Amino acid sequence: MTSKPASHFSAKPPPRTSARGGGSAGLLAAILLAQALIGGHYISRTAIAEGDSRVFVLWDDAMISMRYARNLAKGDGLVWNPGEPAVQGFTNLGVTLAMASLHAAGAPRESAALGIQLLALLALLGTAALSARLVTDLTANPWAGAGCALAVGLCSPFQIYGLQGSDTPFVALAVIAGVAQLARGWLRHGRWGLGGFLPLLLAVAIRPDASLFVGLATGLILLVPDGRGRAVAAAPIAGLVAVWTALIGFSLSYYGDPLPNTYYLKATGTPRLRMFESGIDQLGFVAPELLPVLVGVVLALALRRSPALAPPESGKPAGRSATPVLALLAASFTAALAYHVWVGGDWIREYGSRHWIQLLPAAFVLAAVGADRVAERLDRLPGIPPAGTAAAALILAALPGACANPAAPAREWYQLDNPTLFWSENQMNFMRSRFLERATRPDTSIAVHWAGVGPYFADRPSLDILGRADRHIAHREVDRFVPGHSKWDWDYVLDERKPDLIDFESRGLRHHPSFRRDYLVLQVGPSAVLFVRRDAVDKLLDPSLRVLPLEAVFPTDAPDATDAH
Repeated sequence: MTSKPASHFSAKPPPRTSARGGGSAGLLAAILLAQALIGGHYISRTAIAEGDSRVFVLWDDAMISMRYARNLAKGDGLVWNPGEPAVQGFTNLGVTLAMASLHAAGAPRESAALGIQLLALLALLGTAALSARLVTDLTANPWAGAGCALAVGLCSPFQIYGLQGSDTPFVALAVIAGVAQLARGWLRHGRWGLGGFLPLLLAVAIRPDASLFVGLATGLILLVPDGRGRAVAAAPIAGLVAVWTALIGFSLSYYGDPLPNTYYLKATGTPRLRMFESGIDQLGFVAPELLPVLVGVVLALALRRSPALAPPESGKPAGRSATPVLALLAASFTAALAYHVWVGGDWIREYGSRHWIQLLPAAFVLAAVGADRVAERLDRLPGIPPAGTAAAALILAALPGACANPAAPAREWYQLDNPTLFWSENQMNFMRSRFLERATRPDTSIAVHWAGVGPYFADRPSLDILGRADRHIAHREVDRFVPGHSKWDWDYVLDERKPDLIDFESRGLRHHPSFRRDYLVLQVGPSAVLFVRRDAVDKLLDPSLRVLPLEAVFPTDAPDATDAH
């Protein structure tokens, strides 16, 4: 009887040859190319037609950062409304500065968002490629690495949030790059690659709550020191302190608060128990889609290989086990889930929470390691050729990404003619902004629920009704919790700020006595209205506009409108 040929899953991995990884590099390139083409097509679907041209927009939250960025590039400062007290209505300073750079380079309003989407697409591709490389370093199995890259590309919420302008792909890329650098130093030389803390610290500059992952990586060095001892942990600790000192110092000096205004809006002034309930409820909603991911994570942690795998370039036995790196990845994903519960989740439950979606690539890396270890056991069975175990590793590694697709984002990503996230709302707000630019004086103040697309394009003084860019509303205490949409104050809006226009009615506005006394209906289309303050009618530049009494649209006994935003 002939013995079974050795494969790349053998107990002692042979040196890397074209046979071991034959075809895997080409497959990885094809996966990345397909992801780029689908991502590019998705970007084109987000655009709004205006005559013969197209206007690119991000989802509404990202367009808030774009307004700050445009004001900075114009020389008005990193502010929401030029000339008013500064309020930090964004959380992602690094992304906002990148947006400002595009505007400063001369990108027009109609295409500046496209530049951010292309940067996000590069970050998504980089995350997939680096995830594949990390898996290959951990397993010496490039087929599992290719499967991990495929998982990243198949995960619709991760792709959609990125291409809509969220900071998730930039944080994900920084985290994977940091862990990969730490792991390479450990696996090859038995020393932690401290250069990995540079991208991790960059993630903190992108979004401060990424400090959680820097802390976990530092804890790993303290718990599992290399030959240099625990003293090397002083470097990342000093780096984290320096970044936070800079962030807090800037926020205090420029905005008067140590933390972004959105922190006070979303994480304070609401019942903590209701926040927990919301976060847990959202996790329960996506639990079926996350289950295969969690199974892969468990397999990676539970199944062992012996001896330790070799770094793929060397063909020599590794001096260190990959277990500490796997533990760091697992701890990071678990911490992201816990943080999601702590802050009460995200505001689009159907798409999953950005708090843990940005760590899905780390979970996919773990799942790919688990897939490799299952394939290794298949390789020991008689009658299964090396190609069969390679295919098993590829498919099992890709499966969690294919499954991590709630219904709504899956339809949007895979059905190429489906409307993209909030496309109709973006179009409505864009068309309204065009109307306001031509029909109102530049000093016309507008109170808005959708604080991104409209204020960015209309370029009018704006009041954010839901408090992202308003200090008073963000610091309120309320007895309810809806992620990002818990706080408003009609007394403050109507009696103190007195906006000239209000974009639409919600949250009991129609019954407020000041609203019924001071505002009229402005007909702007067959079924579209704004509300104009009586003493601001002279700011309307179009004499043909129709102004109606409020009772014509909202009788006193009319029920409240529902508002999904």
